[in-house]
Amino acid sequence: MNTNPIDRNEPRARPVEFLQDLRRAWSLLLDKRVPFWTKLIPALSVVYLVSPIDLLADPVLGLGQLDDLAVLWLGLRLFLAVCAKYSFDEPVAMTDTPNDIQGAYELLG
Repeated sequence: MNTNPIDRNEPRARPVEFLQDLRRAWSLLLDKRVPFWTKLIPALSVVYLVSPIDLLADPVLGLGQLDDLAVLWLGLRLFLAVCAKYSFDEPVAMTDTPNDIQGAYELLG
């Protein structure tokens, strides 16, 4: 069941979906439960972007940048697909401090 209210067939939904994927990928990169080797997927995509080796030459206006964007997009999709097998039911707690006033009161008092 898709709980996302965005219709994926609508052209305006694609940029919003891409931004949501970026946010999801960023949170997975910061998550300690995702293995280091999996986190190399987006890193290698960025390395390709800054490397002088290209699939299509950059002097060809537009085409050289398209292969860079395609590699970044494919790296993002691959990273999210690999991370999909890690079903995290609850988010990682950023701190060990209590989040409510009662817990803080018990801690201090």
